[in-house]
Amino acid sequence: MLRAENLTCLRGGRAVLDQIDLHVLPGETVALLGPAGAGKTAVLEVFAGRLPAVSGRAFVAGADLFRDPAAAFAAVAYVPSQPIFAPAVSGLGHLEEVCARLGRRIPAAVLRATLERSGLAPFWHGQRVREYSPAARRQLALAAASLKNAPVLLLDDPTADLAAPETDHLAESLRRLRKRGATILLATGDEAFARRVATRLIVLERGAVSVAAELTVSRSAHRADSYLAALVG
Repeated sequence: MLRAENLTCLRGGRAVLDQIDLHVLPGETVALLGPAGAGKTAVLEVFAGRLPAVSGRAFVAGADLFRDPAAAFAAVAYVPSQPIFAPAVSGLGHLEEVCARLGRRIPAAVLRATLERSGLAPFWHGQRVREYSPAARRQLALAAASLKNAPVLLLDDPTADLAAPETDHLAESLRRLRKRGATILLATGDEAFARRVATRLIVLERGAVSVAAELTVSRSAHRADSYLAALVG
């Protein structure tokens, strides 16, 4: 569903992805892990069309990201680490605007249910986004992304600002989306959350894949003191 081949990207003249190769199969939930600056966000930005490549190839749902970007981006819904909204719009109003851009007509009751499934309590639905907490903004962004009904969901740092009950709700939401056929790629520094929701882990370091493993792999398959052993053990 997602594939990068020998992909190199620059930001400010510095390589943030260095000849990277990775893939995400249909129906997988893959978590990108690694220290700050490892390239986790850059991978998402490439597939979301926000970071150009200087070399290599990338594909989304079979579409070449650089030769047929319209087809590739149509298959992707992206939730950045810091979602941006018009401050005066309400949560419900934002979803109505998203529907208008998508050319879809969805009843308000269904939009409210979408907000609740994303963890946003009814109290917030009519409130202006300028009043939202960071966690509420993140939940609104997830609700908006789900309206696109794209086969691929990209999430950057999805648990930032979330309390434990909100993180639990997010984990359940992602499991539900995966059961409905979504392919999910998320970048996170939250190792515990990655273990809860991912089917596979990819560890990045300095813009390259350091190691990848199925979460069913036993700890004994890795050095006892390795970063990955701590994750899969």
